[in-house]
Amino acid sequence: GSKLADAVACCTLPQAKAAVAAAAAAAAGGQPLASATVGNAVQPPQQLDAAGSVGGCGLSKLERFAIILASAVHDLGHPGVNNAFLVRSRDAQALTYNDRSVNENMHASLAFRLAAEEPGLNLFAGFSEAEYDQVRKLVLDMVLSTDMDVHFKLLKRFEDELSGAPDVSTWSSLEQRSLLFQMLVHLADLANPSRPWHLALTWAEWVVTEFLQQGRREAVSGLAVSDMCNEVKVCMPAAQLFFIERFMQPTLETFRPAAPSFYRLALPWLGDTKGKWEAFKAGGVKLPHQAYPPLPSGSEAQLCAVLEGSNGCICASHEQEQQQQLLPAQTAQQC
Repeated sequence: GSKLADAVACCTLPQAKAAVAAAAAAAAGGQPLASATVGNAVQPPQQLDAAGSVGGCGLSKLERFAIILASAVHDLGHPGVNNAFLVRSRDAQALTYNDRSVNENMHASLAFRLAAEEPGLNLFAGFSEAEYDQVRKLVLDMVLSTDMDVHFKLLKRFEDELSGAPDVSTWSSLEQRSLLFQMLVHLADLANPSRPWHLALTWAEWVVTEFLQQGRREAVSGLAVSDMCNEVKVCMPAAQLFFIERFMQPTLETFRPAAPSFYRLALPWLGDTKGKWEAFKAGGVKLPHQAYPPLPSGSEAQLCAVLEGSNGCICASHEQEQQQQLLPAQTAQQC
């Protein structure tokens, strides 16, 4: 929901606090975890335990809480640059985390520090030691699994486990459960191309714009500009197609046995997104439209004509009209 969306890229303390609080509320089914608070401590409900599954989904309430918390904080306090930049620039965070999963370690650490130190955010005050240990392990595993450097190792581990136990509902050990949830959160992190097109396009433009901003910082810092951050080299449609084919789609296929319903929902949108990016590429688009200099007066219509075949014209008025037309159809398809 919108509470979790607000937590995707929190960079200020108030936003970070809201992310942790949102995770608590969402895990309790939209209600604050506490029926009452004692001091600064948020008291979890008594039924929040690791044993019972909820609503036929096969997840305990403790596991649901851990998944929602990890999802809410997995990019908490993100600096807008990747791990390689932090390491190459000898950033303080890279020194703190010894160049290993720098951002991901920071996100997880910040989340637990906020819960421990900030008034009103002590989500774990009523947890037993065993419950806290389990949630902390699961959250750390899930957040660290979003580092793209471990992508292929994670897929291999999941495939190996799946080959020995094809029915994930039989996965009962903490390590098996953790692996399942790592894949779940990692896939969700990659799954933007499987959203309806107007969402996939918007998020892709934001991501590529952030990369280009990193490239400018690299140049100012005297570092070699990374290829994926280089305005001269980047072709956004080609990069998105590569990302889909190399990372997103294989992850979706690998996770299919664990989430067949999501697979059936995501696949048509993913195919639509691929088709749109192919049309953008054929139309000569290279960068997000906000990265281009202002268009000469009267040239917007010409650009629209080039992109019309992709059904992705980047004129603001056309884009708004598209979204209004898409939403009823999307709602009908999702029902």
